Amino acid sequence: MNRLLRSSVAVSMLAVGVGCGATTSQQEPDELDSRQDALFPCNDNESWHVEYYSDESRTVWVGADDCNCDGQQNLFGHRSIYSQTIFWPTACVEQ
Repeated sequence: MNRLLRSSVAVSMLAVGVGCGATTSQQEPDELDSRQDALFPCNDNESWHVEYYSDESRTVWVGADDCNCDGQQNLFGHRSIYSQTIFWPTACVEQ
């Protein structure tokens, strides 16, 4: 009886681990290229920089988003779900 219980628990854990019936929360990078809602607002009040990588180890750079104090946003390369904000939003100094 105890052996049967351990076996069924092990099988259940394996089924969850290999994704039987589970859905993934990853989004396609192509979909992110058209999404702006996850980024900080880009206007003349803030400046920021976000780096994008090919996977969660963040070793292969694939792109970057820049927002300058003039309110212009620039994309270099492409976006992915693996990102790191390099410069947090900072207030722009009026000159």
